[in-house]
Amino acid sequence: MDSELAMQFHGHLVVLGFLSDVNIASSLLDVYTKCGCIDDARNLFDEMPIKDLHMWTTIVCACAEDGQLATAREFFDQMPEKNVFSWNALIKGYVCHGKPVEALNMFQHLMREDLQPDQFTFGSCLSACAAMPMHSLKLGQQIHGILLRSGFDLSVMITSSLIDMYSKCGYLDGAIQVFGLTSRERKGAMLWNGMLSALCHHGHAQDAIGLFVQMIHERQKPDANTFFLVLMACCHCSLVEEGMKFFDLMNERYRIVPGQDHCLCMVDLVSHASSNDKVVEWIKSPPFSFNERVWEILVRSCTIHGNRELLNKVEKQLGELDHPE
Repeated sequence: MDSELAMQFHGHLVVLGFLSDVNIASSLLDVYTKCGCIDDARNLFDEMPIKDLHMWTTIVCACAEDGQLATAREFFDQMPEKNVFSWNALIKGYVCHGKPVEALNMFQHLMREDLQPDQFTFGSCLSACAAMPMHSLKLGQQIHGILLRSGFDLSVMITSSLIDMYSKCGYLDGAIQVFGLTSRERKGAMLWNGMLSALCHHGHAQDAIGLFVQMIHERQKPDANTFFLVLMACCHCSLVEEGMKFFDLMNERYRIVPGQDHCLCMVDLVSHASSNDKVVEWIKSPPFSFNERVWEILVRSCTIHGNRELLNKVEKQLGELDHPE
């Protein structure tokens, strides 16, 4: 439903006198927030003489998602009762809008309440720690400890957040340990990608390539992001032939259509090449063939890296594109 239709619907409900029903008003509030009509949602909320917990949580969530954090906090503080969803809404809002300190302060307040955090609470707080890596490793470790002591089920989302937190807080061994202790059954592409990203982030490109090979051997299915990460690792190590093989593997075996990021990464990689004839033949094949923008970027990359021999061959190929026989 779009915003105009939502307002028309609102008008009909007023005429029919149905807005006195809290359930109907709550549903309309949901509609407004999903349409992005935050001001209309606030006006409706203010008009309602009776507000249930769902309505309070909805308006806090809507304002927090929209970046109206002060307003979200005002509504939150006015709530006659709170549940974990309302806490999560405000904590996530702080994280998403660059206020990790406030998010972690809210988490500490929550831990003093008689409420049990859920995986979304912990996930947001670990993201907050990752966003302020110079100061929050200790707090991230404390959150990890709470998870372990409470017997909390470490879902894929939580495990991924732990790997990301440890990596961005500069503790790669912590990320490796979390990944290593995760059962094979739970290691989907999301966790493999998280560990690949951590290794790349810390400059361990060779280890990232080794992990990717292990992933393939364990018959785990990589996705587009997996291949982007391993191509980046090849780029860092100037492993041109390996990168070309991985790119072809993505195309031919896994039928993943290369995105712009993959193509630009490969352009940067092949500009390091010494086997120039092979590179030119390879890049003349799809998806690079007849893509003039790719060739022009390759010219710039060859110039930056001083690869004069490949530059001459690429310029010749560009001339053939401009003047086909």
